[in-house]
Amino acid sequence: MVAVHWVSNETPDQFGQGGQRRQFFQIRALAEAGHTVRVVTLAGPQDDTSVRAVADDVHRLPPLEWRGRLPRPGRRRALRRRLAAWGEVVVVAHGESWERFGWAAPKDRPTVVDLHNVFSRWSGSGSSSRAWLDLERRIRHEATVVTVTSAREAASLIDGPAPVLVVENGIDPQEWSIEPAPASTPVLKLFGNWSWQPNTVGLNWFINEVWPSVHLATGATCAVAGSGLDPAIAAAPGVEAWGRVDDLQAFLSDAWAIAIPLPESVGAPVKYAEALAVGVPVITTDQGAPGYRGLPRIADERDEWIPALTEWLDTEGPPTRLDPEQRQARLDTLAWTTATAPLATWVSGHGEDVDLAPRPTRSRP
Repeated sequence: MVAVHWVSNETPDQFGQGGQRRQFFQIRALAEAGHTVRVVTLAGPQDDTSVRAVADDVHRLPPLEWRGRLPRPGRRRALRRRLAAWGEVVVVAHGESWERFGWAAPKDRPTVVDLHNVFSRWSGSGSSSRAWLDLERRIRHEATVVTVTSAREAASLIDGPAPVLVVENGIDPQEWSIEPAPASTPVLKLFGNWSWQPNTVGLNWFINEVWPSVHLATGATCAVAGSGLDPAIAAAPGVEAWGRVDDLQAFLSDAWAIAIPLPESVGAPVKYAEALAVGVPVITTDQGAPGYRGLPRIADERDEWIPALTEWLDTEGPPTRLDPEQRQARLDTLAWTTATAPLATWVSGHGEDVDLAPRPTRSRP
């Protein structure tokens, strides 16, 4: 099998934020496929306990700059030597990591950059957009292959010689072991980090444009989980604010339906796959549905959301949900092992005939 050096400016973590979880499950899937993965990430407060359980080694880098600005040549040379001395394939997770560590990747090794999000598509105009576009252009020309989270992200990426693979976000079926059972009264569930601008915009649209009509027609409850919720949203009629929940599947297990209002988005929201894992009706916007587009109800107009939710939340009884066999089939479809298969297949085909003899250290960047 293949020796993979995994490089990231954030620590892969099963219990971290979306990007950290994506990395953890990708690493675990590669390890379960028989590959050996060693992780190089920055030292700091982020927890490496979970990734140490699946990776062959985890190396925490000390700061490579003085006070975040002046390079420390000795430490930079040590990073170059580490990456050159071992590994047949290098995976750099996120564009920001390439910006920080791309110079250290051995030029004679196949290199994957998991761009994850195509930020130039979302960041609008101005200097920020130009900076993202320049970074993405360099990655398309310097990496061997680029991975993104959806076909939509792939289509929006700037042209370049490096091919693009779609490696979607997934779920861990073991984290969705609770068999859902609808609450005795109709309840709609929403969840997310409400400090994240796309989520905030979507929730404001939903609460102001959609929910009043649905609540008036059904008397249902809208339970909203996640940190950063605007107090005005929490005080809206029929809304229950749960704050951050420790067990997402328990929170969602009694939902009659789940809504993902996301009029604008970057990348592919992990919560889309998580919502589908429950097995109840899901409604989302076009931007909220990066893959598995045949499964939920996809609509951008309030005039489509209101009747769909009113039907599902009708007090005559909960809507049809997947039976256990159907739900297990969906969990298998959404699993990280399935989602990561394109990356694992690429790694398997690009780890051969690589000369791992020591090389002279190149000049410092």
